[in-house]
This record gives sequence, structure tokens and C-alpha cells, in this order.
Amino acid sequence: MKKTDIILSFIIVNYKTFKDTIECVNSIYDQNFSKKTSYRIVVIDNNSKNNSIEEISNFFKDKKINKLRSSNGKLRFGLNLIQNTKNSGFGAANNFVFNLINDGYIFLINPDIVLQKNFISSIDFSSLK
Repeated sequence: MKKTDIILSFIIVNYKTFKDTIECVNSIYDQNFSKKTSYRIVVIDNNSKNNSIEEISNFFKDKKINKLRSSNGKLRFGLNLIQNTKNSGFGAANNFVFNLINDGYIFLINPDIVLQKNFISSIDFSSLK
């Protein structure tokens, strides 16, 4: 990756809200990313008992999915699904993923958020350095 590239990470904590999470992830995929932008979407499930990870995985089966356990694994660009073994809470789940990321800009997004299509393209990342 070149030094001028922009790296974005989107963290979404899911707990029994897979339908909202799917809409949220779709709104990220629908962004107008520049060719210099690489991104990862990280959905961490707080041990939902409603098959949330399976539902999300099935919906995005045409995408490259990286499935991890909360205790191990490495994030990749694209969609990352992490199954927590317990409900650690919203803050702890965000912090867990935050600690796995060592580059770029991080967006913490609630699962019921749908990004407007020009959200990312409207940000002047050069002014944030």
C-alpha cells in the first residue's frame, strides 16, 4: 500500500440487530470510495442468541468474509465478522476491535445507522493529518 492511501475501519457492535446491521453494512459498501481508499468493516457480535453472525454471513455470501473468534485472528480489508463468546457490552466490544486496528481512521457506528451515499466522499481526509 502506498503512503498516500487512506485506510478506513468501520466498527459495528451487533447484539440481536442483524437486520439493522445488514442495512448499515450495505450503506458502507454503497459509499463512493476513492481508488486510493482501502477499508475494512468489522462487525462484532456480542453473543446474540438469534444467529446474527450466520444471518449477516449468509446475506453477504457474495463478499469476501473474514470470520474470527474474539480471542484470536487478524483483521483484513473487506468484511470481518467477530463472534464474541459473551456479551461484553458496547464499549468493551468497540475497544476490543479498536485494539486490533493499527492504521488509518476509525468510525464507530451503531448498527441502526445508514450512511448517506456521499458521507465518505464529503470528508477531506487531507485536512485531518
